[in-house]
Amino acid sequence: ASRLVWSTLPAAHSTMLATSRIAMRVARQDAPVLRTFARPLSIEDTLAQRERAAEAVYFAKEEKELIKKLSKKIGMPHKDQVATEMTDVTAILAKHGLKASEACVSDILKYMHTHPH
Repeated sequence: ASRLVWSTLPAAHSTMLATSRIAMRVARQDAPVLRTFARPLSIEDTLAQRERAAEAVYFAKEEKELIKKLSKKIGMPHKDQVATEMTDVTAILAKHGLKASEACVSDILKYMHTHPH
């Protein structure tokens, strides 16, 4: 495939191309600037956004409760419960003069949750 080279164009043709490029530049500079402004939100839009936000909050709470119930059902404690239990076990061990590592406390909690009392 041969490539078109500008120098091979006839002089009149290249002059016409240059003239049209200049005309386009001038037209762009003189064109009126159209500004578009965002339309203000209507009351319906605002209410719809609030409704979607309220739904999201509601379903997030519901999912959190379902996860708690499910984890309780299968014997796995919820992460908030684990943090509280770790603090409690650490305090009990410290009361008896024992300083346990986090891994040790985690093992104790695992044992508590997997073996029925």
